[in-house]
Amino acid sequence: MKRFTAHLTVLLPAIMSLILTGCNVTYHSSLPSSPLKIAQSDEPKPDVMPKFNGGEPKTEFPKWTYENLDYPEEANDARASGTAIVQFTVNPDGTLSDIYVLDSPHYSITAEILRVFSESPVWTPAYLDGEPTSIVYNFPITFRLPDPTRPPRPLF
Repeated sequence: MKRFTAHLTVLLPAIMSLILTGCNVTYHSSLPSSPLKIAQSDEPKPDVMPKFNGGEPKTEFPKWTYENLDYPEEANDARASGTAIVQFTVNPDGTLSDIYVLDSPHYSITAEILRVFSESPVWTPAYLDGEPTSIVYNFPITFRLPDPTRPPRPLF
């Protein structure tokens, strides 16, 4: 009985968490709302925020990202899904650097994110006191497996 109680003590919180939050294997057909966030920093906030493709990065960059990501075959075969957290810097020249995948559901998803972010078009940089400056963003990207009860469509 002691052995069973020890396993139950460890497994019960995990099982309850899955039950309460639901499994992360759901159908997703639209972009999440404003997932792009400025990373916390001691640096002053820019006077003028950067632009992506001439528009607001909170809408335009996620749209571009989801259009260019492919669900890796290895991740699909492993039934891997979940949210990857990406941190990156928009430099004063508008290029991206310091691209880090802080959390990822599968190594092939990490590789795909790095591929796409390294191909990002140049941004219009942020400005502080009239000078171009760098800014760091955190961006969650959700990878979800298709719901077998719905017709197949590209999912992210």
